[in-house]
Amino acid sequence: MPPVDRVAALASPIAAELALELVDVEFVTEAGRRILRITIDREGGISHEHCETLSRRLDAAIEASDAMGEARYYLEVSSPGAERPLKTPEDFRRFAGRRVFLKGKAPISGRRQWKGQLVGLTDDAVKVQTEVGELTVPREQLAVIRLSLD
Repeated sequence: MPPVDRVAALASPIAAELALELVDVEFVTEAGRRILRITIDREGGISHEHCETLSRRLDAAIEASDAMGEARYYLEVSSPGAERPLKTPEDFRRFAGRRVFLKGKAPISGRRQWKGQLVGLTDDAVKVQTEVGELTVPREQLAVIRLSLD
């Protein structure tokens, strides 16, 4: 099992105990730094204390389990922000009717980027009402789909 999956398996029950939603777990390199990025959310938003509490508990769990092996990294726990990515089928149900931004891995109907109102997710395809009509895109063709403030 990849380290990210091992960390997600550790983080999920800790987040649930704290009444938090585990949105994403990533292991990325940015500006030469290796970052283990944990994104959490909850109804009503995330505070600094939520991030700190999860960070302390998860750091101890990772150390105890050796989930990251010898990898050196910075642990970062944060909120997804107002323009959170949509990842799970539950996200698509929960945020139906909201404005979204999507970017294709390749052009979709002649464009790589679209904005519109999320209709929902059916058969692993995202439906969005755009200014030119309803757009249906298989999830595997999307590089990004997130909430949009405009």
